[in-house]
Order: sequence, then structure tokens, then C-alpha cells
Amino acid sequence: MTTEAIADDKRLEKEVLEEKFLAAHPTILGALLDGVVAGLRGHAAARAAMKRKPRMADFAVFAAAAAPAFGWTAEQFLEAYEANRKNPGRAGGRGRPGCRGDPPVGGRAVVSWLAG
Repeated sequence: MTTEAIADDKRLEKEVLEEKFLAAHPTILGALLDGVVAGLRGHAAARAAMKRKPRMADFAVFAAAAAPAFGWTAEQFLEAYEANRKNPGRAGGRGRPGCRGDPPVGGRAVVSWLAG
């Protein structure tokens, strides 16, 4: 996901941003809990399917199991995780790729309230 600079006419004052964030809390929490549920349900299958486990294996297995709740496949998550791990200076930040592609479904909750 690549972020763009916020245009001058789209910037919000702290109070307005906090108000929007508070209104979005239920949606964001729901999306995060969907990820937790997917991770718990799919953990055993993700562990069995992952032949080679990357660094921080427990995290990688759980996140791969949770990935479908956020619109990614386990393989897409693992590919992005490995790329970010190999090239940490390129992950996140304005104009730098992290997880590539459209915002995932669960991530759209956060992106939509940020966009206003």
C-alpha cells in the first residue's frame, strides 16, 4: 500500500480527526476481531501448510491464518512479510511500498475514515 501526501484542503484538525476516529471505532474493532477469529480458526491449517517458517514463526503462522479476513491470501501476506523483512527500509512510509495492491477489505475500515 502506497500512501500519498494529504492535500492542504483535506487536512483535519486534531479534534476533528479524533471525532472521526471515535465514530469509526466499532468498524475498526470489528475488522480487527474478524482477523483474530480467522487467525484462531485457521491456525492449525496454516501451521500445517507452511513448510518453511520465516523469522518470528509464531507471528507468521497466525498472521497467515488471519490474512483472509483482511482481503489477502496467506501466500500474499507471507510474500509481503518476507519482502519487508529482507528490505526493512522499504516498508511503510509515504511513497514506499509495504503490502502492495489495494487496501485489504478489513483495512478499508481504517482507510475510509482517514479519507473522510
